[in-house]
Amino acid sequence: DNCKRLSGDPVFAMLRLTATTLGQAAKSRALTGYAVFVKENSAAVRAENPSIKGVGGFAPILAAQWKALSDEQQAQYKAKGQTMMYTPKQKKPSPYNEQQQAVMKLKPDSKAPKGARSAYNFFTSDAKNGTEKFNLKDVAARWRALSDEAKKPWQAKAAADKERYKKELAAYTPAEGTYSKAKIKELRAEFGIGEKKVQGSAGAYFAFRRQYATKQNKKPTEVQLQASKAWKDLGATEKAVYAGMAVAFQNKETTKPAKKSTAKKTTKKSAAKKTAAKKQEQSQ
Repeated sequence: DNCKRLSGDPVFAMLRLTATTLGQAAKSRALTGYAVFVKENSAAVRAENPSIKGVGGFAPILAAQWKALSDEQQAQYKAKGQTMMYTPKQKKPSPYNEQQQAVMKLKPDSKAPKGARSAYNFFTSDAKNGTEKFNLKDVAARWRALSDEAKKPWQAKAAADKERYKKELAAYTPAEGTYSKAKIKELRAEFGIGEKKVQGSAGAYFAFRRQYATKQNKKPTEVQLQASKAWKDLGATEKAVYAGMAVAFQNKETTKPAKKSTAKKTTKKSAAKKTAAKKQEQSQ
């Protein structure tokens, strides 16, 4: 009944435009005359009435203009709607297979034991209590400035919490159909979920722009916006350059050599210094 009562309301009709009219168009593959009229005239109405905001504001104006049209004019929009096919956006295929998607849907048991807290976690909790303004950077700096001896009270709390977690985990049995967070993390790693994605040409371009931005001291959001607009204007040849950069970066990551030993190598300068020191000792 409410739908029948509101069906003649122009505001209600406008609000239903995207949900109902376009929904019907997805089935019939054609737009209605009123949908075509709104699509062509909404920008002009917005420009003429900048103070009006929202769909509900300019919908009555469009509805009044539509009603003021003659039958011939409305027929023209209807005929145009038959030629304007509405194509709904197709969902992108998932990069994961059925098994991976099943693992992604696994939910951890809400009654599972809470993980053990670190000494730094206890320290931040104590720092936060009784303070109106809490600055995490200041707390982190204070923690780094503490000596090993000063950190012992929070380290003791962390050790006790670790023992608590071990006991609770030993007595814990997951509910049917649920898994612990550790098990879900293990399964996600086993099925290759959350692995590092291969960087594309657009990713290489944005990374290049971000590096340039840090040198110029520009805001990341400003750079991202400018880069998005600039990327659309790039030609196929220019984009191919960044595609090559992305491939080169990926090859570098896959063929990354083993980490070199951290042992200090004796250089010629250090050897010369040692020889000079020995000579000085002998002369004394």
